[in-house]
Amino acid sequence: MSERSHFTSAQRIIKHLLVWLILAYCFNSAINLLTLMAQDAHPDHALLAAAIFCCAFNVLTAHLISKYERHWPFIAAVIIACVGTLAIPFFTAAQSTVENLFLTAMVIISLPIATFIIVKIKQRNRRNSTQSQ
Repeated sequence: MSERSHFTSAQRIIKHLLVWLILAYCFNSAINLLTLMAQDAHPDHALLAAAIFCCAFNVLTAHLISKYERHWPFIAAVIIACVGTLAIPFFTAAQSTVENLFLTAMVIISLPIATFIIVKIKQRNRRNSTQSQ
């Protein structure tokens, strides 16, 4: 038998924020790794390669956000992108490999957009599967 969790609204928000902060740290680590890989793989076109790698990674991240975050996936994507790209390098005093303003803006903007698109695709697929049955 399934038991429903009896969290208050404040507890639920705090739980989500903590999970999003942990994911933001992982997101920062992955984005830094992707930019280093792009610089090593394509030294002549490092910015273009990093942008392509980061967009592909953001699509995969958006899929995971929409899969596991049922209540606020778009808000989660915005917080994860902003905190992971801007706040984590600032607070950890680590040198971020995402030093280009274009790449930083692209990473921050593309994750919420990808999450929005993935959520809409999943809603359409669910609606089509229920209509066909």
